[in-house]
Amino acid sequence: MISNISIHPKTMFKNALNIQDFSFKSHTSTAIIGTNGAGKSTLINTILGIREDYNFKAQNNNIPYHDNVITQAIGSCL
Repeated sequence: MISNISIHPKTMFKNALNIQDFSFKSHTSTAIIGTNGAGKSTLINTILGIREDYNFKAQNNNIPYHDNVITQAIGSCL
């Protein structure tokens, strides 16, 4: 389970997106919905490594995840 997700531009220390009470569960499909400008594309593109100008942090059962581990574990349909 991936949880405690935060994203911030590499040039800033403040988070652009901070999700504390959300998780992606293993072996399931998850839809990300929201209004225009809410950060949906930024979230997915950062997780997948497409947006290299952002840093991504997350945890798996309270163990910090690194970018390359998450990128290998997630598939997407954009």
